[in-house]
Amino acid sequence: MKEYDKLLETFMNGEREDKTLTCKDCGDAFVYSTKDQEFYEEMQFNPPKRCKKCRLAKKAQRSENESART
Repeated sequence: MKEYDKLLETFMNGEREDKTLTCKDCGDAFVYSTKDQEFYEEMQFNPPKRCKKCRLAKKAQRSENESART
């Protein structure tokens, strides 16, 4: 959790440089670019915890679960 806390702190201070993060699901490293950081800040999102592949898989799983409920 230290990596995420440090990232959140630099994010809140407006300091940006490409960061290498570790996905909480698969453990792979992924780049959190300055462009992505600016987007996340603009949208008032917290920094990502999952790589793109795992985010898409999680989103697909949520869609499947919602479809099964209806």
